[in-house]
Amino acid sequence: MSFEYYIAGDWGTSNLRLYLCEYDVKNGTSKILEQQHGRGISDITKLGNTHFESEFFTLTSNWLDHYTISKAILSGMVGSNIGWHIASYSPCPTSAESIGQHGVDFTVRGLAISMVGGLECTNPLGQYDVLRGEELQLLGWRQQYPNEQGTRLIALPGTHNKWVLVEDGHIMTFMTTYTGELFNLLCEHSVLVNMGTSHSTASEKAFAAAVDLTQQNSEPELLQILFSARAQQIQGSLPPQAAPDYLSGLILASDVRGALKQFAPYFAKDNSIAVTLIGEHALCTRYSAILKHYDHVDCTHHSPAEVAQHGYHALFKQLR
Repeated sequence: MSFEYYIAGDWGTSNLRLYLCEYDVKNGTSKILEQQHGRGISDITKLGNTHFESEFFTLTSNWLDHYTISKAILSGMVGSNIGWHIASYSPCPTSAESIGQHGVDFTVRGLAISMVGGLECTNPLGQYDVLRGEELQLLGWRQQYPNEQGTRLIALPGTHNKWVLVEDGHIMTFMTTYTGELFNLLCEHSVLVNMGTSHSTASEKAFAAAVDLTQQNSEPELLQILFSARAQQIQGSLPPQAAPDYLSGLILASDVRGALKQFAPYFAKDNSIAVTLIGEHALCTRYSAILKHYDHVDCTHHSPAEVAQHGYHALFKQLR
């Protein structure tokens, strides 16, 4: 057989992304043929545990009818205690390549499914921390740069941003920042943003002003400056429609400053901090703009879909 087919899926809290993948046995490469999108874990959980199976097979029925699917690989919150099955966490430090060795395997309707477990660590603050889903992107990044040596920070912006410390290809520790969810909560349930106001275009001016505020010599903490989003609207210096971008600037810039401070001890004093961003273009563009304020930071950006594809490919080769 020249080709094998498998399903890869990132089943997170808010969304389900499924990919039909073709593995070229001769060349040892994979490519995505088709995609499907479905409901996230939070919506499925409300319906009951049995709906995980129905959601998955409803979305993949056409693939299963037309292709001989050998395996499905799922990552993300689907393996959590509110997911389909529990896939245990792997402790850090660990190598990216060992991610596929931990998880849970089961068979449903004749299809073998491998569910990837997440990672756990003691973060730089001395606190217990966990991640799920991002481990596939870390594995994918490692597949693209197998000879990478030295110390690097990998940031994965999203609902909860993850800052991951990698040394010579090993995942040493990481830290979760409550960014995206905090932004949404403040936009929807606080006086800082009037959600009745139209917000059709991004205001980079408001975003930049907020970033500048976080980087004053006094280095104000986030709680000390959040209300400025409300006060400036009352004053008239911040248009209501620009308030979400201003709020985004406050949160993201505070995140960057705090993360660089916490991880700085892991880097040699005479070396710059290498940061790799893996995330959606718009959000990573904002993180990149903030990181450019720091002379000692070198920043690169990668597409999460492309990186994840390399991760799923590596796992399939391990598990086939």
